[in-house]
Order: sequence, then C-alpha cells, then structure tokens
Amino acid sequence: MAFTPILTSNPTLKIGLWQEDSSFIKPLATLAYEENIYLQKITHFQRRQQSHQARLCLHTLLSDLAPFIVKVNALGKPYLVPPLGFISLAHTRNASVVIYSSTYKVGIDIESLKRNYQPYTTRYFMSAQEKDWFEQANLHQKTFIYFLTWCAKEAIYKLLSPFPFSISFSKNFSLLPSTLGKETIQTLIHLPTHTFQLWVYYLTIQEYIICYVWDEPF
Repeated sequence: MAFTPILTSNPTLKIGLWQEDSSFIKPLATLAYEENIYLQKITHFQRRQQSHQARLCLHTLLSDLAPFIVKVNALGKPYLVPPLGFISLAHTRNASVVIYSSTYKVGIDIESLKRNYQPYTTRYFMSAQEKDWFEQANLHQKTFIYFLTWCAKEAIYKLLSPFPFSISFSKNFSLLPSTLGKETIQTLIHLPTHTFQLWVYYLTIQEYIICYVWDEPF
C-alpha cells in the first residue's frame, strides 16, 4: 500500500491518493469506533473495503487535524465531525482518492484507465457534442475521453449535490472539448434556474485518472 499527497495550484486544497493490493485486508480497528460500525453495515465486501481504504486515505491526509470522524448524511454524502471543512471521497480498483478544503465545497472522482467499457454506454452520460468528440477519436483517445467525461461529471455531481430535481449527466453537465488543456477542461452546468461554467481539473497517475472541482460555499 502507498499514500501519495497530490499538489495542486490551489493552496487551499489537500488531495491524497491511496493505492493498495486488493489481497491485503487491513483491520478496521485502525479507524474510530463509529466509523468501524458504519463500515461493518456495508454488506458488499469489496465496497466495504473500498470505503475503508478511502477513510484511511483521508485520516492520513488530515493527520494534523485529528481527532475527527467521517460521517455520512441521509443522501450518502460524507462530512467531518467536528465540522473542519469540506471533503469528497472516491474509489476504484485498488485505489482511493480524497480531497479536503477548509474554504471551498469540493468534489472528486477516480477511474482506472484499464477498466473495460462498452462504447454504447456513452448515450447514458455524454452530450451530443461529447459523443462526437468521442467517436472521432482514435482508440487510445477514446479511452481517455470516456473516463475523463465520466470522472469529471461524477466530481461535479458530488460538488453540487444534493439537487432538488433529477439530474441527467448527458443533459445537465456538458464538457467543452475545445477547452481541453493539460490539466483542465471547462464544463457548462445547465440547471432549471440558470446556466454557469465550472472548470474541472484532472491528472493521470499510473493507470488512474482523477478529476476534481471546487466552488464557493453556497
């Protein structure tokens, strides 16, 4: 296993990556009692281990703020007790990533670029413009575009939720391919009341792509 802090251009953010061999099971006793109880209620074994892994990553990242515990609200959104700031957690095959800010609301997601995917699933989360971008790309670029789009929208959803209305990834969140840079891509957020722009930040580490976003507290 290995913990890696990730530097960003925003000094108010802290991001940590935790990678672990799936065959290694760390005892739950390393976390606070309340967090252990929550994890033990997750019946799916792999999901329980991934949630455990993400919490280990967060506690390592924020060791200077200890003691604290991670709780989850009725909608499944994690938060810190005491209220030390904003957090977001994500996990995928053998890796977890977390983000923290004392100032901004945050959202983060991670995906493995080695994960198999079916091109037809783009209809469920890509806009028409994104699908054109995907379909015109070569095979290597397709993999990147597929997971960048999904990962970015997951991070945005975590940042902005909860919503008082249903959200469609293909209709409400639109990445703008022409704005793709080395670390960022611009996104249009279409809500019933208004439309606004949001920058998504991304990076790749080994087989993983990580997307994260932040915004002023609402």
